[in-house]
Amino acid sequence: MSASLSHSAREARRRDRDRFICALFAPAERRQAVYSILAFNAELARIRGAVSEPILGEMRLQWWRDAIAALFDDPDNVPSGNPVLSEFASAVRKYRLPRPVIDAMIDARAADLIDAPHADLEALLAYAGATSGGVTELTLHALGAYDDPDVETGELMGAVRRAGAQLGAAWALIGLIRAHHALAAEGRTFIPRRQLATAGLSLEQVVAGEFSDELRDQLQLLAGIASQYVLECRSMRGRLPKGCIAAFLPANLAWRYLQRLRRARYNPAGGVLERSRATAQLSIILRALTGRF
Repeated sequence: MSASLSHSAREARRRDRDRFICALFAPAERRQAVYSILAFNAELARIRGAVSEPILGEMRLQWWRDAIAALFDDPDNVPSGNPVLSEFASAVRKYRLPRPVIDAMIDARAADLIDAPHADLEALLAYAGATSGGVTELTLHALGAYDDPDVETGELMGAVRRAGAQLGAAWALIGLIRAHHALAAEGRTFIPRRQLATAGLSLEQVVAGEFSDELRDQLQLLAGIASQYVLECRSMRGRLPKGCIAAFLPANLAWRYLQRLRRARYNPAGGVLERSRATAQLSIILRALTGRF
């Protein structure tokens, strides 16, 4: 199977396994575009870990800004040598992926290069919406969700876009919660500074590894926001064009992660949120067949 996968598909499978599995249920002719979106996002997400200094990360982000600008200014003059860019550029051209969403995804990643957490909850949610929410929005475009006659009405189009943004933001929050201990080991936390201050927590306490009731409360708060987003997204079941269901299949996995987190009393230590690949695949297959994400 690996030999038949594109570079973007292999990168998506390696760096974004859950959403890669969901993408398998996209219409065959549009599946490569979804892979390229996932690979593009993964390439941005890995910048911090790939550089030794923030300035080098900024340079990489600027390279992507310049490459995307070149793509939209002259689609036939895209910088060569980067297979992720080449395959993503094909998706941009073929499905008219919106530049503002792409630019916002790149700009939001500048926050990854700063050790300090976001200032407040609003800033964190904006980051989640621009990054993972951007993935869902581009995926919906690639799947033709906004071209479907049933979605042409402004009300339904707005509902689909809002549901996608909420799912993307929820997925980002869950990912950050799953990464809590890994971030702490780096001396970092995603819990906003204002939330830390309100809870009477210092950054030093959070990254020290001790799991306090105050920390539990903050993780529960963020999990609650993610839960509400997923529930609102799932309220769209039955109203979506069949071809775009793949964009919303992560909602089922997100809900399962949140339920595991609740049972663990909001302590993500020891990999309690992780699940077997076989279980994840079976869950997605069942949801894809029934359309009940």
